[in-house]
Amino acid sequence: MKKRIFSAMILICLTISVLLYSLHILYATDPYSNSNVDTEGVMHIWTADEFMRFTLLVGNGSEELDAVLENDIDLSGIEGVRRRGSN
Repeated sequence: MKKRIFSAMILICLTISVLLYSLHILYATDPYSNSNVDTEGVMHIWTADEFMRFTLLVGNGSEELDAVLENDIDLSGIEGVRRRGSN
């Protein structure tokens, strides 16, 4: 009986862990979270993080995007950025 209770508790803990991890991944990779999108649907890009969110949207096939680059952004040192014309 103790083994069954212990097994049930382990199963519940694992289920909760997987659920929390899934929620974290869902919200951490949501490109619209914390983005500067105005009422007309235009994304205003001020930071490298916002730029990377925009590239994620474009890379995932979003075709109806409008964006305005509001600031000079230094992308040196950011992983995953490929410059045009580079190998």
